[in-house]
Amino acid sequence: MSAYSKEYALGPKARAQAALKQLAADIQSGVVQMSGNEPKMTLRVLRSLSMSTDETFQELVTKWDKGEITTEQLKNKGRILIETKKPKPLRRIPTDRIHHGTPLEIAAILEDLPPEELHTFLQHYETQDVFFADSDPNIRGGSYDEREHTGARPKASKSKTVYPNKYGPPGVTSISGHPRGTRDPFYNRSDRPITATDAIKLTDELLKQNAIDQDLARQVAKPRRDWINNKLVEQGLIDEGVDIFSANTDDATLKRVAPYLQSPDIQRAAAEAFKTPIRVEKGVVRYNSFDPISAVMPTIMKNRISSLTGIFFDAYDKETISKFESGDVVGGSLDVATAATTGAVVGETAKRAGASKLLGTVAAPIQAAGLISEGREGSLTTELVNKYGPNVGMNQERPFWGTEFGEMQTQKPGYVQATEDALDWVGDKVIEFGKGIVRYVGGGVQQKEEERKESITPYLPNIR
Repeated sequence: MSAYSKEYALGPKARAQAALKQLAADIQSGVVQMSGNEPKMTLRVLRSLSMSTDETFQELVTKWDKGEITTEQLKNKGRILIETKKPKPLRRIPTDRIHHGTPLEIAAILEDLPPEELHTFLQHYETQDVFFADSDPNIRGGSYDEREHTGARPKASKSKTVYPNKYGPPGVTSISGHPRGTRDPFYNRSDRPITATDAIKLTDELLKQNAIDQDLARQVAKPRRDWINNKLVEQGLIDEGVDIFSANTDDATLKRVAPYLQSPDIQRAAAEAFKTPIRVEKGVVRYNSFDPISAVMPTIMKNRISSLTGIFFDAYDKETISKFESGDVVGGSLDVATAATTGAVVGETAKRAGASKLLGTVAAPIQAAGLISEGREGSLTTELVNKYGPNVGMNQERPFWGTEFGEMQTQKPGYVQATEDALDWVGDKVIEFGKGIVRYVGGGVQQKEEERKESITPYLPNIR
C-alpha cells in the first residue's frame, strides 16, 4: 500500500497547503501581525506537509479540515511535531541533531508543483525507497552530533550542559553533512518545476550530490558512532555488530538504550569520541586521530639524534620529496614526523640495549658535515640533478658533494663514504639491538660489516 493517498493529496492536504501558503503571505504583507520569524516557520511547516508521507501530518490536517483547529494552530502544532515530537525519540544522544536523508531544500524548489503533480512525484520516488521532508524513513537513522551535522559546535544552554559544546575537538564545516553550509548555494535554483516529469529530472540531479554529502556525514560520524556502539555492546544492551544508528533500529531498542545514553558520563565521553576530520582523499575522510610527534614528543626530546637519524633513513627519499613538490604538505610532513618518531623509538630501544655510545658518536659527522644524506640513492640532490641538470646546488665556496660525485663523476670524499657507512652500519645494529621491535633498514653502499667498520674507523675513533 502506498504511503501517499491520492484522495488525501487532492483533498484535505491540498486545502491545508493552500491555507498555510496564504498565512505565510499574510504575515509577510502585515495583514496578520506576527514576529519576524513566523513566515519562515510557516513555510517550514508547509514544505514538510507537502513532501512528507501522509501519516506524518494526517492527524493534524484532519482536525484542521474538520474545523477543530485554526490554520495558525495547524502551523504551531506542526512545528512542535517536526521539531520536537518526531525527532526527540530518534536522537541517540540528547544533544544530537536530526539530519534529513534527502535535503529539506528540495521542498522549497518544488513548492510550485500542483497537488496532482506532486502526488505523482512522491509516488515515483516511493518506488525507489526515497522519501522527503519529515517522513519517518527520511529522519530515522539521522542522529548526528552537530559537529558531524554542520561542522559547528551546538550552542550552550543555561538550563543544561550541552556536552559537544564544551568537550571534544572542533568540527569542520567543509567535511560535514552540510559541506557547503546550511544555506547551501547548490540548492539555489531559479527554475521551479510545475510538472512531475521536470521535477523528477531536476531532483535526480540534486540527489546525486546529496548522496555524496550523506556519505561524508556518515564517515565523519563513524568514530563517535563506533565508540557508542561498542559501549552498548559492553553493557549488553545490543549485540555485537548491531549499529544503533541504523535507520532499521526499532523503537523498542531505542527505548532500551536511551537511559544509558542519557547519562552525563556517557554524553561527555561520546562528545570527546568525536574526531576532527583533516582531509578527504578520493572520497575517504581522514582523521587527525594520531599525531606521531605529539604522541612521542618526550621520547623524541630525549633521543634527538636518533630522531634526526630516523628522518635521514626513512623520510629523505624521492617519495616524500615528491609529496612536497606536488603540494601534499600534510602527507610529506607526516612522513617526516613518522620517521622522527621511528628514530626516537629506535634510540630509546638502543639505549636500553647499551648502544647509546654508538648512536652518539655516529651523530657527530652527520651534524658537522651537514650532509643530510645528499647523493645517496633517492636523495633530494639526485632528484634535483635529474630534473634540472648537473649544476644545481653548485657554488664557488663549497659545492654540494652529492652533485660532484653523483653527476660529475667526482670521487666521493672519504668522510662522506664514512658517514654513509656509519648510517648503514647503525641501521644494521639497530635491528639487532631493537630485537625486532622496530623495523629500521638503512640504504646506501652495500658492504660487509667489517668493511664498514674499516671505513668508519679513521673518522669515528670512539666507536669500538
